Order: sequence, then structure tokens, then C-alpha cells
Amino acid sequence: MDRNVITSRVATRTTHKLAKAFLAVSLLAAASACSRSAAADPAAVVQASATERRLAELSLRAQPGVLGVYVEDLATGWSAGVEADAPRPMMSVFKAPMAAAVLAQVDAGALSLEHKVTIRKEDLRGGPTIVADQFKGEPLTFTVRELLGYAVSQSDNTATDALLPLIGGPPAVTAYMRGKGIEGFRLDRDERALGADIRRLGAEGFMADPRDTVTPRAAGAFLRQLAAGELVSPASTALLLDLMRKTTTGPRRIRVGMPTGSQLAHKTGGSGMVGKVAIATNDIGLVTTPDGRRLAVAIFLSASPANDKERDALIAEAARIATGG
Repeated sequence: MDRNVITSRVATRTTHKLAKAFLAVSLLAAASACSRSAAADPAAVVQASATERRLAELSLRAQPGVLGVYVEDLATGWSAGVEADAPRPMMSVFKAPMAAAVLAQVDAGALSLEHKVTIRKEDLRGGPTIVADQFKGEPLTFTVRELLGYAVSQSDNTATDALLPLIGGPPAVTAYMRGKGIEGFRLDRDERALGADIRRLGAEGFMADPRDTVTPRAAGAFLRQLAAGELVSPASTALLLDLMRKTTTGPRRIRVGMPTGSQLAHKTGGSGMVGKVAIATNDIGLVTTPDGRRLAVAIFLSASPANDKERDALIAEAARIATGG
């Protein structure tokens, strides 16, 4: 499924009859997915089925926006989701996989965390950027370690575009993910190009473009492998998880919906309003609950006309359903 489908659904999911049909299809898909993911554990099947039913119901409330969710219990293996295999605009969610690709180069000895990068006026980007805020006209120098912190924890666009050339640009991140067996992910543009295309194409045109997308299931696979230490070395895994725990963006999304006392390592992404819709409002993360469960949660809300508070509330409710919060 590509973004043309997302766009068409915004136009077609407007009648009660179509909404009921969508829910019925979602529930059938849920039953099939549950039987595959937790066939040996009847209790897990029941849990996953109930979770998917509630997520399918929430997706109706999200209309005309399109909700995609994937959740997986990393200990038991049960998983649940809605529209989990439909590609979604990533926005800044890609910065976590990008950081993993950078750290893989550090592990290989091809790059150092202390390698210094000089940023000049022409390197500055719009949107979230702590780096640009420090710029007073003279070139600034940062280490790779510092840029990773800005890019992941603060979603800094300037830091992100300073890191990408060090590893071969966006295609190198895609190749890295594919090399880990994670399909359903593609990164094609840096922050400068993404911003330019949003302005040039508008919301509808941008959402019809299949580039820079990820499926919720692929985002879940990234989180699962990160938690298992399968992406980078133990030291690099610890660093990336620490940066994700320090994320300052999206405080009213997954964090609000997870059980009280849980720990969260996450990465958000969002477009804000582009015309009358928000192209994307996203949050993916690893949730560790007080009772010891560890869950990979990926939530993507696309093409929503709701305001910031309402979109965050939908993400939080999806997280509440997914985590039992």
C-alpha cells in the first residue's frame, strides 16, 4: 500500500457503512495475525485479539485521519496492530534508525564519536534545531556524539543533515536497515529536501509520494532489534537507548498513554499542519512497564485534520490500548 491509498481513504471513509466494513475487515485481520504471532499461547491470542479490536475501533474515531499501530511484547512475542503493513510518512522518526546507522560505522571503526563536524550558515535547517539557535555568524564545530544527541533527543534538523553525509546519505540508512532484514523502510531525502518538497507539493502531493516511509511493523522490528542488541554493539546500543530516553519532543503522546511508572525510550516525528491537515503525527518507542513487560510500540497518524492536542490524544489512547496503560 502506498500513500495514494492513504490519501484516498481520507476521501472515502466518510460513511457509516464504509466505517463498519473497515472495522469488520480489521477484526478479521486481527484474528489472523493473532493466530500467527501467538499460536502456542491461548492467553496471548486473547490479549492480542482484544487489543486489535480496540485499536480498530480507535481508528474509526481517528477518521478522516488514518491510524497505523503495531505493538509487540518482546518477552512473549505476541503482537497486535491495525494497518500495520501500510507505509506511513516517517518525518523525524527516521532519526533513530539514522543514529543506529551512524553508530554502526563507529563500531566498524570507520567513524569516531569524537570526529568533528563544522557547520556553516548554509548548513542550517529550519524546524527544530538547537544547533541553529547557537549560530552567531561564525562556523560552529560539533562532535558526532554531540550531533547524535541533538538529532535524536531534540530532533534537531541541522544536526541530522550534518550527520547524514558522514555515512553516505539517506540511501545508506535504507541499506543499513535492509541489511538487518527490516523491510518496509525507505529513506530518500534529507531534512532540507523534505522541507522543500512539503512546501512545493503541499499535503496531498507529499502524501502521494512513496518516499521516506515506514510501516508500523517495520518500525516495531527496528525497536525489537535495538532492544535485543542486534543492531549495534552493546556500547552503541546503550548510547542510542539513552538518547531516546532523553527525547524532549512529543511529551503528550506515548508517554501519557503508558502505565504509570513505566520507562520510555522513543522517537517522535511530525509535520505540523500543512494546509488543513497534518501529514504525520508519529511516536515509536520501547516501553518498560513496572511489572517488567517490555513492549515495542509504533504509532502513526496520517492525514489528520485534528488539532495538535487532539492528535496527541489519539496517539496517547493508542498507546494506552497497546500497553495496558
